[in-house]
Amino acid sequence: MHGDDRLCFCCGCGARFKSAEASVANCYRCRDPELPFASVTCLGNYESLLRELVIRMKSQAGSAVALQLGRWLARELNSQPRHYDLVTPMPIFWLRRLRRGHNVSSLLVESICAAGVAGQTDRSLLVATRRTRKQGTLTTAQRFHNVKNCFAISRQADVESKSILLVDDVMTSGATALQAARVL
Repeated sequence: MHGDDRLCFCCGCGARFKSAEASVANCYRCRDPELPFASVTCLGNYESLLRELVIRMKSQAGSAVALQLGRWLARELNSQPRHYDLVTPMPIFWLRRLRRGHNVSSLLVESICAAGVAGQTDRSLLVATRRTRKQGTLTTAQRFHNVKNCFAISRQADVESKSILLVDDVMTSGATALQAARVL
């Protein structure tokens, strides 16, 4: 293959492609009228230093790394012409949070909110209703099945006509984000 063989992300849906040309909105996956989100923002491809930092932030001692990555993500979000009424982290099941010591997405949200990216924060808007297998160990089809019906809105919340920033630490297949966005 000639040219740039790095993985790139579609800025519409987050799909990964092996071409710099694909890092524009409206790839073939974005044309699906069922997509419940407007766009995806990422810090980069899951490789090299960024991969090492993501792995480190998921460890029990990774809070400081997560907060710094959240600051970088906030800077990226602030450079975009979007307004968010609400920001919320991707929930994890209580047992996984207990084992890890923290929810990485909540730490990212903490940094994002400190930078003034969104009007309001609701860290408990969504809940994980059941235990799931680790997405990183599954095929794409298994990932979608694994997270099916695993999120719920935690209480009566007014999300109608709101622009919501849903924060997750890693997006590969988009299965988790897709399920959470559908619930919202």
